[in-house]
Amino acid sequence: METEADYFGGLFGYMSGYNTLSIGAEMFDKFYKVAKIPDVTTGYPTRQERMLICDNSIAMLNKLIPLFDAANYLVLLGEYEKAASIYDHILVTFPSREIYNNEGAAYAMAALGLYDEGTMKFVYPFSIDSDTRMNSGGQKGLSEDKEAKRKEYLELAKQAFEMAIKLDKDYSAAYVNLGLVYDLMGEKELAVAMAGKGYSLAEKEKNEMMMANASIAKGIMFANDGNTTDAKAQFSKGLTGNKNVAQINLKVLSSPGGICRVQSRQGNGHGLLSR
Repeated sequence: METEADYFGGLFGYMSGYNTLSIGAEMFDKFYKVAKIPDVTTGYPTRQERMLICDNSIAMLNKLIPLFDAANYLVLLGEYEKAASIYDHILVTFPSREIYNNEGAAYAMAALGLYDEGTMKFVYPFSIDSDTRMNSGGQKGLSEDKEAKRKEYLELAKQAFEMAIKLDKDYSAAYVNLGLVYDLMGEKELAVAMAGKGYSLAEKEKNEMMMANASIAKGIMFANDGNTTDAKAQFSKGLTGNKNVAQINLKVLSSPGGICRVQSRQGNGHGLLSR
């Protein structure tokens, strides 16, 4: 239990943005000397074992970082299912808000690819986070298997975003993404509420990209509900922080019959449009 306390204490401190693991070994070494604690104490790991726990944790994280990067690249390449499986693998060891958010975004984008061609008109600004503290056109109809798979992906996306929010109740990206998923699930009131919450949090952070994504999300929700006036207002509001996506959606709003696209955003605002 004491070994696990050292391991998880260091890991969660690191996930919270503190350099606990990098200084942990040195801290234990100095603390034992200054406090004159014996190297071996009944019921506790030895001093050397505690130092080794920190070093092993750093080595473990260094192995996960290339996996995280690979999953992000797979999202950009449109390989959403593969990306989601990698994020899920990482979560076993490193259950952070960013990994849950990215897993949810990957499942949501995979679900979008399972709608009939032409069904989805707007660009859904799902956001992936590249900073961690560590084409399906041409189908005339949707089979029952694909419809079931789409629902499964949306549910998995919802659960992942909810976990991200559980870990950080002020994580604006997860709220916006969850709102978009609720919209796809037909839960209109929840969708608007989540997007609104995401906007409020992003506004506090002065995160213009996420404020724009929240506005665009609300615009999509209003448009899908037939409220073109409010939809246009929200898309226009999104021009400041996410001009490309807002302009595309404004164009679709005035010229019905567009194509479903997804925006995945990495880091501090670099985006890619993919079908």
